[in-house]
Amino acid sequence: MRDQHDNIVQQIINSNNNVVLRGVVDASPLADLIGFHAVISLPNDLMHDFNEGVCRQLLMAMLKEASTKRILTYSEIESRLLSFEYSINDKSNKPPVIRKKHLKKGKIVGTASQQMLLFKLFPIIFYDIIDRL
Repeated sequence: MRDQHDNIVQQIINSNNNVVLRGVVDASPLADLIGFHAVISLPNDLMHDFNEGVCRQLLMAMLKEASTKRILTYSEIESRLLSFEYSINDKSNKPPVIRKKHLKKGKIVGTASQQMLLFKLFPIIFYDIIDRL
């Protein structure tokens, strides 16, 4: 990927910067920094990596573990999520209910903000089973 990006930048430079190729408009202004490369030196994307990645996987693993250990059924999980009272500050990011079909497919739905809120509130919603997971 690094070589491909370098080739695109070189094509742009050779065309006197009059063209945009694959979203690249010019060499990165940071390209002269020691150890920096535009493709491999970018910061992590917290929303995609953590909220929609790690949090989603941990939530799914805990919910599936609760079901596998017969601590809660999928219906009981859904019921808890439906009946939980979100505070006024959290209502705008209230996650959609995780239904049986989502658990079976291993897919938690919702935006990054909704998933982060569910991750944050998981120990409160499922307070009585946390120590058994």
